[in-house]
Amino acid sequence: LFSLMGEGPPDFLFIILCSHRKEQISLQNFRELVSFGWIEWEVIMAIQLTVCAVYAVLGIVLCWKVWAGNGGRRLQSSLPLLFLFGGALALRLVMGAAFTGYETDMNTFKAWAGLVDSLGMNNIYYSDVFLDYPPGYLTVLWLLEKLRQFLGLDVSGSGFTLLIKLPSILADLACGWLLYRLTEKKAGSYLGALAAGLYLFCPAVLINSTIWGQA
Repeated sequence: LFSLMGEGPPDFLFIILCSHRKEQISLQNFRELVSFGWIEWEVIMAIQLTVCAVYAVLGIVLCWKVWAGNGGRRLQSSLPLLFLFGGALALRLVMGAAFTGYETDMNTFKAWAGLVDSLGMNNIYYSDVFLDYPPGYLTVLWLLEKLRQFLGLDVSGSGFTLLIKLPSILADLACGWLLYRLTEKKAGSYLGALAAGLYLFCPAVLINSTIWGQA
């Protein structure tokens, strides 16, 4: 909402556009870049506001249902959950490979992966490089670097970029499953699936982990 009002982080379409182009894009000429002649800026803003409103209404209804805690409807089989989480994973894999992400972060993560592999965990924090992440994430990057070497992926290629985004993608799925389990206990599996779906397909969540590539 801060984004829509022009305060705080840039508009999410601005983020997507920047992550898909090599050159820097100023926020000033963003309107001209996203106005394709037949889509006006106001229409784009209206679409975003509509999406926010739909999510707000669904979220309020879901919270009310969970708070009521009357058992709720239950899914007849696990097939809807397979489609839900399988679709969320497939969408993230496609988008993660298609978008470069925030290039500064992506290049930094890739460089750290190579450095921790060559220098080792005991020495990397004593090296003259910018490093502000804890050893836990560097261990993950080291494993991803080993996997990259095993698969023969190019450092600058989209395959390695997708590997760097993979922990965040898997964390999204884990959070979705946790939401499902917590809601299922209180309000039934039907609303549990709805809670997971609202999270897994939330544009902000998709952009942060899959497009932007934040860890």
